[in-house]
Amino acid sequence: MFPVNSYIEHPRNFSGNSYILSASIVSQLAYSDTKGRILLVKSQSENTQIPLYISPTIKNFNPQVNQIYMFEVKVDSEGKLIMTDFRKL
Repeated sequence: MFPVNSYIEHPRNFSGNSYILSASIVSQLAYSDTKGRILLVKSQSENTQIPLYISPTIKNFNPQVNQIYMFEVKVDSEGKLIMTDFRKL
């Protein structure tokens, strides 16, 4: 599982790693057809909110507020959390 609180303190320490994150959708912070979207999600395990980037190449993802998902995520070299796959719970 994704160590949310440790990630918040030192996001770049997790660069290059992949995790599973169980989280609910809080809100959509940004959206662009060509650049993707940024969601604010709330971790189920640590009750903490973090931003999550979703690429426009991810298909069939229609996030609903309060819906819980199991996200496959990776942390890029800048420490950004990026969704690579999802499953609705």
